[in-house]
Amino acid sequence: MSCMSSFQGQLRNYIIINLLRIQIGGKRQNYAIFDREMKGVTCNCVISPLFSTKLPAEEASAWLCVIIDIFDLSGELGKFAEDQGSLIHNMGSNKTFSDLVLAVELQRGITKYGQNEMDECLTICQTVCQLAEERFSENVPFILGKAFYVMSGVHRQRNEFELAKKYLDWSTENFMQVFECSETGNNRYNLAALYAQKAAHCGLTSEEYKLAVESFEEAIRMYRTHEENGPKKIRNIIRTSNRLILLHLKGSRSKFPEINLEVSEEDIAKASKVIEEVDKLLPQCPKRHECTFLIPKADFFTRKALSRAFYNDEEQGRKHLQTGAVISVKFIIFLMF
Repeated sequence: MSCMSSFQGQLRNYIIINLLRIQIGGKRQNYAIFDREMKGVTCNCVISPLFSTKLPAEEASAWLCVIIDIFDLSGELGKFAEDQGSLIHNMGSNKTFSDLVLAVELQRGITKYGQNEMDECLTICQTVCQLAEERFSENVPFILGKAFYVMSGVHRQRNEFELAKKYLDWSTENFMQVFECSETGNNRYNLAALYAQKAAHCGLTSEEYKLAVESFEEAIRMYRTHEENGPKKIRNIIRTSNRLILLHLKGSRSKFPEINLEVSEEDIAKASKVIEEVDKLLPQCPKRHECTFLIPKADFFTRKALSRAFYNDEEQGRKHLQTGAVISVKFIIFLMF
């Protein structure tokens, strides 16, 4: 197996990517493949971070544990497409990097999801799954788990809830073979988001509601524990918290709260606790993340104004309503500028 500097040289010649630090479990705890900033460290053997069995990995497959975060926050999609083409052209036939190629192709599918090109997203994910299942690799459960939750998200957006749940179950089955990480947090987030969207569309059973809340809370815990400090961690926590708040408030990201829909005092109090936690993150987060938080926060004050448990007189109720209105105006100003 070539040394890390050789791997670094090959990879940087073909694609510019951000390498996530991956914590290695097994014989050497708290050790990461990239914990020395890719400065030419020779690594004779590493332990695979993926299988929960914590078995030693073959050296040739160890480097395939690289999971990429490509231009996630920068939005440089043109550069991503150029570098992806270079990677496939130069490494596509190299079995050593076959999983890396699949990971990059899956990221292209996720990009299509973000661009609302859902049919193309599904096609890419289906191809990735087919290719992944044709090979034996420690990374296959990870790749399939991620691809399946993306496909579930597509069907969720189309309100195809049974199909979305089927793909999410497949995602969960694959992630059961993987160490808990930020991607298992994404799996939990997608399950909760599925139920949240179903709640807005046709309602939930009490059991589904409980599972949705637990899944959102699990996702937040996993992001706090496993995601590296930085904008992505803040974004994931705020995104998940926003949907948890709206679930408690029986709200929606796309419409004003339904006045005639009763929300219990207990659920409003639960939403308040989540809002307090997000407020603590705002000094660290970009304005665009704060903007997304304004919708559930405005709904919260609207619900407080409608619940006698949260005000002593009509004047206090009006203040809650005014606070919600001010936050809504702030949201509109964010969108304008």
